[in-house]
Amino acid sequence: MHFPAAISIPIGRSPSQGLLLLSATLLNAAVLAGLGVTGELSFSWFALNGLSGLLLLLAWRTWWCTPQGVLRWSGVAWQWSLWPGEEPCGVRCTIDLPWFLVLRLDCGRGPAHFGFIRAFGLGTARLASLRRALVADARGKSGLNLTAGT
Repeated sequence: MHFPAAISIPIGRSPSQGLLLLSATLLNAAVLAGLGVTGELSFSWFALNGLSGLLLLLAWRTWWCTPQGVLRWSGVAWQWSLWPGEEPCGVRCTIDLPWFLVLRLDCGRGPAHFGFIRAFGLGTARLASLRRALVADARGKSGLNLTAGT
């Protein structure tokens, strides 16, 4: 049987997502301050701004609690550095677009979803290697022959 080469993909917080959250938080604070200075701060504006602030707080918490580790394809099985045992993880592709990929990892406390964007940190070659490993894993689990020419 022929399997793709082993790969390692780092997983962690996205700096671009952090920058986007920071921008949205600063915009939210600027709107609240601007409405307060002009005296236009009614209860409805305050409640709307408070709700958006709460949503931003939840987004910050989710971003900060993103697990950081390394996802490895050994050529036969997937392993995640945060999963303490040598037991393999289940990895499945849930969204596959030419520039974006979402994986579901089934190991540890429960399923986790991770997005990979080609333009941010995961180049075209690494994204292609990741896709080849996902296809090989799916074929191997289904019992298909992975010899050359298939």
